[in-house]
Amino acid sequence: MMVLKTGISLVSVEQARLNLEKESEEPFGWDFDACKAHGAEVWNDLLSKVKVEGSEADKRKFYTNMYRAYTARADYTDVNGMYRDMNEKVQVMEDPDNGVYGCDALWTSFWNLNQMWNLVTPDLSNKWVNSMLEIYDRGGWLPKGPTGVEYSGIMVASHVIPFIVAAYQHGIRNFDAEKAFKAMRKQQTVPGRNHEGGGFVGNRQLEPYLKYGYVPVEAGWRWSEAATSNTLEYAYDDWCVAQMAKMLSKKSDFNYFMNRGQYYRNMFDQETKFMRPRYIDGSWMENFDELNRSTWFCEATSWQYTWFVPHDVYGLKDLLGEDLFNDRLEKGMIESRKRKFYHKELVNVGNQPNMQAAWLFNYSGKPWLTQKYSRLMVQEYFGDNPYNGWPGDEDQGQMGSWFVMSSIGLFQMDGGCRENPIYEIGSPLFDKVEITLDSKYYPGEKFVIEATNNSAENMYIQSAKLNGKTLNKPWIYANQLQAGGKLELVMGARPNVKWGAGLENQPPNPNR
Repeated sequence: MMVLKTGISLVSVEQARLNLEKESEEPFGWDFDACKAHGAEVWNDLLSKVKVEGSEADKRKFYTNMYRAYTARADYTDVNGMYRDMNEKVQVMEDPDNGVYGCDALWTSFWNLNQMWNLVTPDLSNKWVNSMLEIYDRGGWLPKGPTGVEYSGIMVASHVIPFIVAAYQHGIRNFDAEKAFKAMRKQQTVPGRNHEGGGFVGNRQLEPYLKYGYVPVEAGWRWSEAATSNTLEYAYDDWCVAQMAKMLSKKSDFNYFMNRGQYYRNMFDQETKFMRPRYIDGSWMENFDELNRSTWFCEATSWQYTWFVPHDVYGLKDLLGEDLFNDRLEKGMIESRKRKFYHKELVNVGNQPNMQAAWLFNYSGKPWLTQKYSRLMVQEYFGDNPYNGWPGDEDQGQMGSWFVMSSIGLFQMDGGCRENPIYEIGSPLFDKVEITLDSKYYPGEKFVIEATNNSAENMYIQSAKLNGKTLNKPWIYANQLQAGGKLELVMGARPNVKWGAGLENQPPNPNR
């Protein structure tokens, strides 16, 4: 029998030997079983931060998806903090415990991975922020997804911004906030370009966006320059920068970026009531089809991207009118369910641009529909074996973390980037969820969600209590969860159309 060990480093062979010695030789020698047991212990410690009670099939779904949310990220730092930067220069992290990390992209991760990490492993979120600021220090720009500590330019917009802002808003602040703001401001004010170390940095279409208040048709010709959807994504990132500016008492920056956060309106066509491609002269693209997956919308249709206003759902609702808002969305849900919510033109849980769809009803007076469809999605879209785990693009843990959040019945429409973040409430898949809170960041010990009379059919909330007090709102503040306690839900087979409905119960408007 042959036994083999390997050491890996992007710096040198000597560094690979050092990694092998420190990570394998010293703790385990040639004892494979000891190494395997240690790995199991590490994963059990991580996965047990959230304990769920339910069917074996649902638990298999849950922990497989939670596992996926952590396996798809890479640490490019050696055991002594050494790494090779985007300019192929060897650098050393001052604190080796803060690594330099890499991944494909953080595109729209504010609807999945960001939320889960901030809730379950805030220390990891903090380390990732510091990693991205290290990359900014060395290369002058924030990364979108530092594959191999390189500027890949992959995907669109700069959703590293909501990652940083959401961490800060949740009290995860062991990083230089002023530096972070400076880096984010540059990302949203300096047009993107090729980087001397390789790859592309910044936003490809920022220049026309700043000039016209939207990205015109003439400026885009491929998925990475999806003119219409990029306007919407840039506007959301602008709003996120504004939230950070507010926290740091930068009034002029706050006003400037809040104004830009409304640029999404420049893409809304009052005639068709859809986000529509637009020319430089202000006219709308002719022969418009809201269900066409064109190059003007990144991996999606106008129908899907019309809902892409995470930071101003109430503004979008005013543009559409509440009746159209609800009717169009519900019809899309009904049709998409026939394809297990993997509809390429309508509601598609299998890709990032439309992952918030089920949660929009909390903002439009019909929270029971959020309960219904968020539950059906985790029950019907996600399977429990390798052949039907998910039919869409898993994208390095984004599907997995979306499942985790939706299955415990919590979500953050704006990615948790508002001044006082909230969690919207859906329909938990499990009878009981116990979240162990990180005492380094949060004052509470545990937060428990209990769903009485819960079943596949009993997906509707009949009544709720938070820490023993009646709760009539389909949301709670994040700091209430962080303080620890219990959310009790009584479930039933029929909607309670009074619970959570009414203007007084809808989530607070983050723009007031």
